[in-house]
Amino acid sequence: MVKIRPVIDQIDSSSDGLIELFFSNPSLNQVTLEGELYVSTPSGIYMYGNGFELMTSTGTSYVQFNVSPGKQATYHINFKADETMVGRTCFVHLSGQYWPDGDRDDYNVISLTHPLTVVAASPGTGAAQVGNVEQVAGTGIAGISIVWWILLAVIALGGIAIIAAVRSR
Repeated sequence: MVKIRPVIDQIDSSSDGLIELFFSNPSLNQVTLEGELYVSTPSGIYMYGNGFELMTSTGTSYVQFNVSPGKQATYHINFKADETMVGRTCFVHLSGQYWPDGDRDDYNVISLTHPLTVVAASPGTGAAQVGNVEQVAGTGIAGISIVWWILLAVIALGGIAIIAAVRSR
């Protein structure tokens, strides 16, 4: 059983938006349930959560999860808003898939598009503090995951090495 359930769809200074992901993997399955989810948010909305791997890049976050046989797991994705979103309603979109124990060809689709209404800015999301919110979401410099920075550096260095090798011939 897999459910995506909006819990709190209004963001204000005392409450974050909240969407709950619930996964139940009965013991008769005898395989681990694995999955991934992409969460798209507009500018001015920041997300964070606990209990799963999270990588964030320009408006989209990537979440990985797994649930062992006979177990269930509930993951919470929280949403904060900065002052640019006050008085607006925006949509967050969750889409992904889950599959049994490494068999990605036997996948099932999960999806949810849900509105969030911003009544007031969340504490700690002012222009000078946005980086701190993104740090909670597992990101680094300029809101881009450290993994992505390392990947960009490897690509750039590889390109330089190829250019140097071609020129030396």
